Amino acid sequence: MVNVVRTAGEGTERVIDYKAMAEFAHANGEERVSDPDDCDLFTKPSAHTPIRLTQERWEHILRRHPEMANQKDRVLETLSDPDLIQQGDLGTLLAIRLYAQSPLTRKHLVVVYKELNGTDGFVLTAYYTSVPSKRREIVWKRSRS
Repeated sequence: MVNVVRTAGEGTERVIDYKAMAEFAHANGEERVSDPDDCDLFTKPSAHTPIRLTQERWEHILRRHPEMANQKDRVLETLSDPDLIQQGDLGTLLAIRLYAQSPLTRKHLVVVYKELNGTDGFVLTAYYTSVPSKRREIVWKRSRS
């Protein structure tokens, strides 16, 4: 199984062999690898680590944050082309992107994800917020041209 992954900022696409990725993850002690047919893979601009959004995580997001209905494309866009990335709790990262119009009002979309080993990662949750946290460390920020 091969999945196409958008690479942020370059306007190009690269192909990832998910089966090889899953075998690599398993060989490195990862017990659970999601079904590749159950994922959309996207990357973050700094390290190009593929990030999985599984159906189970998407259903979790919708249960906890009903305003996220019909926002899956924005979640994936935020992962692939964030305005900034902040350090989260317990080894997580927060991809953040401002949307002038959201289901609520002008809001920042926050996608919380975890990178496992530089070749694989997954989304934990996503939600809208008025302002990104000022107390969190900024790992990466889009440069203003």
